[in-house]
Amino acid sequence: MKWDLKDATRAVLDVASMKIFTTEDGRLGLAKPILEHGDIIAIIQGCNLPTILREHEEGYKLIGTCYLDGVMLGEMIKDP
Repeated sequence: MKWDLKDATRAVLDVASMKIFTTEDGRLGLAKPILEHGDIIAIIQGCNLPTILREHEEGYKLIGTCYLDGVMLGEMIKDP
């Protein structure tokens, strides 16, 4: 992928506005500031990124995606 200045600037600003978080098992992650304590990080088959879910009424609400160290390359998926 070839980056131009506009794309590179947008990427840097996106990352700069992200919140650093840790999971209960000590993994380090980055997410949009909307992330709240108690949100669930889920690995959903077919999704390219870890997904943030929040309990809502009798189910879950999709909040967004995140970066989570150690799970971005399928490390959490176990072969059957």
